[in-house]
Amino acid sequence: MPVPREQLDLLMDLLAILEPPPTAWEDVESGVAWIETFDPDRRTLEERARAMADLAGSVDGRVHAAQIDQLQPQDWTESWKRFFHATRISERVVVAPPWEDWPAAPDDLVVRIDPGLSFGTGLHPTTRTCLQLLDRLALAGHDFAGQRLLDLGCGSGILAIAAAGFGCREVVALDYDPVAVKATGENILLNGCDLQIFTVARADVLQDDLPQAGIVVANILASVLIEAAPRIAGALWQSPDSALILSGILESQFPQVTAAFAAEGLKLAESLTEAEWQTGLFRYT
Repeated sequence: MPVPREQLDLLMDLLAILEPPPTAWEDVESGVAWIETFDPDRRTLEERARAMADLAGSVDGRVHAAQIDQLQPQDWTESWKRFFHATRISERVVVAPPWEDWPAAPDDLVVRIDPGLSFGTGLHPTTRTCLQLLDRLALAGHDFAGQRLLDLGCGSGILAIAAAGFGCREVVALDYDPVAVKATGENILLNGCDLQIFTVARADVLQDDLPQAGIVVANILASVLIEAAPRIAGALWQSPDSALILSGILESQFPQVTAAFAAEGLKLAESLTEAEWQTGLFRYT
């Protein structure tokens, strides 16, 4: 997708929420910048291209046309393997591909993700910081065993699978994208989780009814978080022990998100920032 050079950095920051994040390059001679993404599945690629164009248009108000080209066949799975390796995300959480061994410590929670599902590795800063805050809650003695966790924007299912590993009695994973719903279901199977505790479904946070939960994690666009603040806050049990984690937010957008949820009675308790992305833990005041 061609974009103005002067907007490239801003657009790349915004589009980094997509998984896998797109890449960019500049044609020095013509002065045109390009943002690119790759996928072996054309339908998935078309959906991601539309998302890229829509997000870019939300920044500058222009109509962006994404160009789709077919490359020569190659082993996409092997290509993924060159870039995706086991990574420690927090004190106990490790994200790893199924083909790579990890010398796990007794307390490690290893989440296996197959990037061949074309929905990312979960190593984006927004997912990483969500995992870190969940791990901090667990280390602080939060009662995961007695909780239902609601994962809004479940993506590849990393947060939902980690929640099961922390001992949640029930996990509800929802996403607007049917590709994400499929990816989450397949990664749950890959990790050998107890299927009885999971509900995985397609849902629109702006329209559909949301089940209530003691822990809610919403890793979606800041603009959607702000618009859906009453609905998301309403899904969180009104208890001092309840916890809401919000992510997908650029630092510049964080004050508006905080204000939207403060209006719903939720106060920022802690936040983490990584590479211009900020994630917050909120509780009822």
